[in-house]
Amino acid sequence: MERYLKIILAILVIIGLWIIMERDSCDCELSDSQLSAACEQSQTLEKRGLKAEAAKPPTPKVTAKRSKPQQSLPDFASIDDVNEKKQAFVDFILPAIQSANQDILIERRFLTQLNPQRMNANQRRKFEALAEKYQLPREVGQSFEDWHAELLKKVDIIPPALALAQAANESAWGTSRFAVEGMNFFGHWCFSIGCGLVPERRPEGQTYEVRVFDSVEASVAAYMLNLNSFQSYETLRNLRHQLRQTGAGLNSELLAYGLIAYSTKREEYIRELQVMIRFNRWQQYDNEFKP
Repeated sequence: MERYLKIILAILVIIGLWIIMERDSCDCELSDSQLSAACEQSQTLEKRGLKAEAAKPPTPKVTAKRSKPQQSLPDFASIDDVNEKKQAFVDFILPAIQSANQDILIERRFLTQLNPQRMNANQRRKFEALAEKYQLPREVGQSFEDWHAELLKKVDIIPPALALAQAANESAWGTSRFAVEGMNFFGHWCFSIGCGLVPERRPEGQTYEVRVFDSVEASVAAYMLNLNSFQSYETLRNLRHQLRQTGAGLNSELLAYGLIAYSTKREEYIRELQVMIRFNRWQQYDNEFKP
């Protein structure tokens, strides 16, 4: 059964890449009104309430009371020129995305260089710590080889273009309340009283809050750990693994299909991300990122 699933996933990857290449070969330009709708739509979502947070998995419980972010956020809302605002946002958050990916690559290199049949005590402790971090307990009767292979699927980068699109979409290009007051660019929740910001239109009876981060680096790292850990994003990780297996580069537009559970808008959310990646030519950051 597992062999057939891998074959099906490989076929889906090939079909997805073909669709993207066919679409990119067309001469399709977005009008100013379409660009405005695609790039600024998330600003209206904040006014309506909770954006698309309900579909996101919770972050681990926070026991300490929240504090204000230690890092200051540029005043993106004061920048009138759209292109200048967008570039300022990219310049601010892209280094954190690249840094978080480099940290993941260090962990991944440890796993790729590890022989699961010949681990010393220190290597085994580090391996088990990574498995705990990425929420992958060893199954009953599972061999170390299989456990190692499954962990390797989780410990991998999130392409910069995809992270940029989600950050811009979720935070309204860094102007949302949660970004400004909580350095939260991806809609992370927490579940201890006082751990974050209370949404203005939180449904009655709900107790979740929107998590506050000390810095943009902490926000990005938590976002990547969510995508690499929670079962909701297993499709994304399987697509990424199949791309690795075929030797293809990590295509952010294709991997966006693995985020259908991230937003209650589902397919519409995926299309929004793909439009943002394509129009802003953010695939260049995927190509420039050197693992």
